[in-house]
Amino acid sequence: EEASGQALAREYSMYDILKRPEVDRTTLAAVEEKELSQFDDVVLQQIEIECKYDGYIQRQKLEVDRMSRSETTVIPDSFKFEGISGLSNEVIQKLNEHRPSSLGQASRIPGVTPAAVSLLAIALKRTVQVV
Repeated sequence: EEASGQALAREYSMYDILKRPEVDRTTLAAVEEKELSQFDDVVLQQIEIECKYDGYIQRQKLEVDRMSRSETTVIPDSFKFEGISGLSNEVIQKLNEHRPSSLGQASRIPGVTPAAVSLLAIALKRTVQVV
């Protein structure tokens, strides 16, 4: 309560309190001086960074996991890129020229954007569901 200036409805860990935008390590250290005085400021700074960015880091890890799973998603030889709504003519041309065999290969073609790869992944998923 002291650190954020707001009454807390329940008990929170220092980690959870430090996640709040209005609380930083110096504010928390002033309130919890006894517990935090044993740590060097560099350590407290690193903990603060991890607390503040934890949600972003977790989302990024999920995105990396999703992308690595899609890396091996096979694109059938007979797949028609022209039927994918939202793909630019340039991207369709590049995909037809290179004929990637997986989403991973498609993502590494110069000029094929991450958004285009996402559209391709959705189209492939729909194709599998229809079959």
